Amino acid sequence: MDADLKFDYQAALKRVNLSQSRIDLLRDTANNCELLPKSLTDKQLLLFLSKCNGDIDKSIKFMHRHYEIKRKASMLFKNRDIKTPELQQPIENQYYARLPQTDQNDIVCYHGLANSIPKNYHYNQSTVCFLMMIENAMSIHGPSRSLVMIYDMKNFRLGHLTRNNFKAMKAFFTYMQEGMTTEIGDIHIFNTFPSFNLIMKLISPFLKAETAKKMHLHSSDVDLEKLHAESISKSNLPCDSDYGGICDTVENLHKQHINELLEMKEYFMAESKQLFE
Repeated sequence: MDADLKFDYQAALKRVNLSQSRIDLLRDTANNCELLPKSLTDKQLLLFLSKCNGDIDKSIKFMHRHYEIKRKASMLFKNRDIKTPELQQPIENQYYARLPQTDQNDIVCYHGLANSIPKNYHYNQSTVCFLMMIENAMSIHGPSRSLVMIYDMKNFRLGHLTRNNFKAMKAFFTYMQEGMTTEIGDIHIFNTFPSFNLIMKLISPFLKAETAKKMHLHSSDVDLEKLHAESISKSNLPCDSDYGGICDTVENLHKQHINELLEMKEYFMAESKQLFE
């Protein structure tokens, strides 16, 4: 592949206690599988192998599932160029941000609405940008223990529910729970409201029980001191008043993330060729 992920490969190998010979064995095995791409980089292979704790057979099985899901959900994984009008729209109306890793080697990603106008929300394009955010975080940090997700419902209105696409929603949850190259960690949802149960009813058909157990709902009067002590550190949250963290503001983190996505353009184009050509 012409482009690659950003993380330090040698440092990542050492961190997850894997060897180059193990990567080479996975490559040789994958090259004999007709449905797997033949241009996978060492860094891509490391993400798969690390996810499966160094087990070659499990890695091959997982790789088949990963690429099967992505190919079936082409609306979410094809033509991922944030300069297109389709993806500029969610970038201008929503927030996407990569936060610092936790001390336990968890990736942390943030998503929220920049305004409360339902017509500005398009589920497919929003989900494409969300998945690009996750892959950018993995590109920078490399193999991780899990992905911690932070959602803010502050600008959400019930009209947003009518903007969802059930086919894309099912594909999204399938990928997150069965195809992502890290585990799902805690899911913190801020500024929930009394009718939030309507959202839970909407997504519950797609949620596995173990994923639902990782969801933590926080109303606007959440005890931030207790949250920081028991759930997620200040060092992994924005400094905006709703979260009480010590990182930059959501707006600035969003701008930083968009610049990182621009640097990932060649990678996303190359990965699209791996998937669909």
